[in-house]
Amino acid sequence: MKYLFLVYADGARPAAAGSAGEPAAADVVFHSGGELLREEGYLLNALYMRSAASASAVRLRGGEFALPDDSSNEARNQLAALYIINARDLNEAVRVASRLPQAQHSLVEVRPLLDFDWLSG
Repeated sequence: MKYLFLVYADGARPAAAGSAGEPAAADVVFHSGGELLREEGYLLNALYMRSAASASAVRLRGGEFALPDDSSNEARNQLAALYIINARDLNEAVRVASRLPQAQHSLVEVRPLLDFDWLSG
C-alpha cells in the first residue's frame, strides 16, 4: 500500500545557510531522509518545497478571489517535503517515518493513499 509522509518544518526557525557552495543544513537533513527511504527500498517519490514565503495562495470567498492573510505563516509549521512510500501496512509506515532524521525535530504526518485510475474511463 502507498503512504504519503508530509514533513513539516518550523517556520519560525530560519534554515541554516550553507557556506560557499555547501547546501543548507536543513537541505542535508531532508536529502538524508530521502536517501534512507531509497536505500531501504520504500521510496517511490520525494518532493522538497521552497519556503512558504515563495508561495502564492488562492482562495475564493463568495465567488470572489481573495488573497489570504499569510502574516502568521512564518510562525506555523510549514510543509517542507513529501515522500511517497510503499509499505505493507500503516504500522510499518509509521515505523519507517519514525526513523527519518526530520522526525527528530519536526512533525512527520503519515497518510494512506488511495489509488484511483483516473485515466481508464
